[in-house]
Amino acid sequence: MIGLCASAIASMAASHVTSDWSLENFRPIVLLNTMGQCLCYFSSFVFVISNSDPKRSTATSAYIQVARIGSAELAASFMATCLRKREQYHSSVLGEHIQSGNPLYRNQLDLIVRALGHQSSAQAKSLAELGTSLRAQAGVMAYADCFLIAFWFAVVGLLFVAAMKAAPHGPLSNRLPREARD
Repeated sequence: MIGLCASAIASMAASHVTSDWSLENFRPIVLLNTMGQCLCYFSSFVFVISNSDPKRSTATSAYIQVARIGSAELAASFMATCLRKREQYHSSVLGEHIQSGNPLYRNQLDLIVRALGHQSSAQAKSLAELGTSLRAQAGVMAYADCFLIAFWFAVVGLLFVAAMKAAPHGPLSNRLPREARD
């Protein structure tokens, strides 16, 4: 639970990302998320081992490796797809408001043209600069959305952990066997 809480806190903090953030803003988030992932992995590993049949330990250790590698690949693929889809969505939504008759658009474009000087290609450069700015903002918004998705996955994980039963008595559990409790 501590690992999932750490990952949830890191994800929620990172969901407030803006284009002004720098490496220093991400350091505590990365450290907290890394700690959370380590705690989640090791506690999951101990839970699986303590609930497995010792006669099938070889198969269990193989399945753990498959789950470890497969879950990382699945998560990376899912997040890359979400990132791409959300970036397309935000680009579309932001782009809808860019119309030649829109005064905000004209003012922004005029500012960029003045900054570039009165060159013959200033209009084309200003449009390219505006497009680059729009794509960058859509990317930041997509990352914020993906951090929110990660937060909700951690919350769902906490619900699963809350529903888990205690591990049976064994070398990794301090729970007494039923006979010793009676």
